[in-house]
Amino acid sequence: MTLLVRNEEDILEENILYHASQGVDLFIIMDNLSTDTTRSIIKKLATEFKIIYHSQTNDDYRQAEWVTLMAHEAASEPHYADWVINNDADEFWVFPNRSIKEYLRSIPPQISALNVKRFNALNTGGNGQTTRMSTSHPRESIFFDINSTNCLGNPLPFKCLHRASKDVIVSQGNHSVAGLAGEAINAEDPFILHFPYREFSRYLKKIMLGGAAYERNQDLPPSVGGTWRVHYALAKTNELKKFWGSLYVSSSRLQRGLISGKYMQCSHVSSTLRLLNDERQALKTRVSILSLIDNTMTFARQKRKAILGNIKAQPTENIKDTLQWHNLPFAVEGLSRQVKSVRGLLSVSETELAPQLGNRLTDIRDAFSLSPDNPYFFNFLETLLEIFSPVSFAKLREYCLGKRIILHVSCRKFIHRSLSSSQTFQDLASDYRRLIVVGDPSIKSPEVTQIGFELNDVILYLPVSDAYEHLASKIFLALLIINLVTKPQLVIKLDDELQLHDLQVFQSFVEESVNEGYPYVGYEVGASHQHQWHGWHINKCLNKSLDRKGFQYPLVRSYAGGGFGYLLNHEALNDCLYMFMAMRGFFEQQAVQLEDVYIGHAIQMHGRKVKSIQLDQPILLHAAALPGLHRVLE
Repeated sequence: MTLLVRNEEDILEENILYHASQGVDLFIIMDNLSTDTTRSIIKKLATEFKIIYHSQTNDDYRQAEWVTLMAHEAASEPHYADWVINNDADEFWVFPNRSIKEYLRSIPPQISALNVKRFNALNTGGNGQTTRMSTSHPRESIFFDINSTNCLGNPLPFKCLHRASKDVIVSQGNHSVAGLAGEAINAEDPFILHFPYREFSRYLKKIMLGGAAYERNQDLPPSVGGTWRVHYALAKTNELKKFWGSLYVSSSRLQRGLISGKYMQCSHVSSTLRLLNDERQALKTRVSILSLIDNTMTFARQKRKAILGNIKAQPTENIKDTLQWHNLPFAVEGLSRQVKSVRGLLSVSETELAPQLGNRLTDIRDAFSLSPDNPYFFNFLETLLEIFSPVSFAKLREYCLGKRIILHVSCRKFIHRSLSSSQTFQDLASDYRRLIVVGDPSIKSPEVTQIGFELNDVILYLPVSDAYEHLASKIFLALLIINLVTKPQLVIKLDDELQLHDLQVFQSFVEESVNEGYPYVGYEVGASHQHQWHGWHINKCLNKSLDRKGFQYPLVRSYAGGGFGYLLNHEALNDCLYMFMAMRGFFEQQAVQLEDVYIGHAIQMHGRKVKSIQLDQPILLHAAALPGLHRVLE
């Protein structure tokens, strides 16, 4: 199989996994100027499958020329392929009831090429409006248009599967081939499930890049790449959203189409991918747990040895009469229990291991708390995040690795405010990145049980309550994920109404904080518990009984006020990571979580203090914030 790809991170892994399972022996992949994680995905998959990688740096979309070169390579030494599929990343070939090889062995020798029909996936899950864009993806989509058309309304052209030859010439778009002896026929039996309209923002970017490349290519006539050129013109006038809205298929329209025979249902690709994903998840999960068990046992032995060495070093003739000796069973019991708890993660069947572990963050935190100086849990969690959120993990790492992160913390109800505020930071230097964190409104409890996350553009969706009273759980889970996945230089946490007002002042403030090595910077607040304003939460909480209560836990004497924004460097982020993992009970008490107080507890626990800043404006103006920022209230 040959693949010419550009920015296909959302579908490329599924394409290779699926076709390898169907019988493809070799993938020849040419990457044409990808700027997302496509290259790293190819590199990772090359450790599992036979993949030849080429980088194509020209930006004029000479698809026919490049694909022909790959087809010739497949037919040449040392590969000597029998058949070649010139594929696109959004195309999944289905050979009903048999493998690709079984099917091809049945083809008479006089036939050299097969023209194969494509069926577009129906776009569902939205409402046809820009607020909720419809989507499709091979992992979920099972409904397809029998009489599929391209974006101009013309019948969708066939794709070509051909015998390998060093004389073959592949046409632009892989729709036909020339240069082969023998007959090319239209095949009824395999068919291609096609997923061109997966996500609007991705499609828009693809059209802008491909359309511009066609525009630069002076050798191709305007009739070639017509669909790209038309949509490129629409994209430049912001009309592409109207086309996307026309793709939406409502549930009633879907049912009518299935009854009339206009649409068909096929779950072959989605069910195959689900099975492959479950198998890979189970294997990776088991390996990661076994590694944690091995490392935890080593850690426990070393710590017991150190404890005994400490006791024996005491200046006494009879060690067994010392207080330390009598405390020894209690000192090591936590270690033993931690080993047992980690082993208990393997207490389910192989098929249920990955799905169940994905909901057992509670058990992992409890196990960690038994001996919280065990460093191996954090590597384990990082691995689990990659297992359970592979696409988002790769996107987040690629986007934010080692960067300075502007983190707007919001909820889905007010996400429009966060998007507006985040947009004001787009002109910051290239070492800054923007993220917006929201939770899940369907989760009512402060308990955080699930491992995983979803990154869509700059929005980080977390499996945690979106309620105001559980804000600390949301922020600490976000900091855990960001810290483990991206190893950021620093995180600047902001509320959703804080906007950039003076770029130079803000960047100067950050540079000074970095150069001075301040781990925790913000406007210092802190009052004794009785002088705190105990009405901040009233009428904001999902749990209305909390309106009758104040803040029923200790406040730190000094911390950075969350409403003004604060900066956390890698040391402070590690402090927060530790507290979230080791002190689950503190996050699950039935009380209003003042997130800035929780951050203050985490920092103070490790002996650090807030570096206080001066505000440019009086607090009563409600406009004060970090230097260079201001508050915009609705």
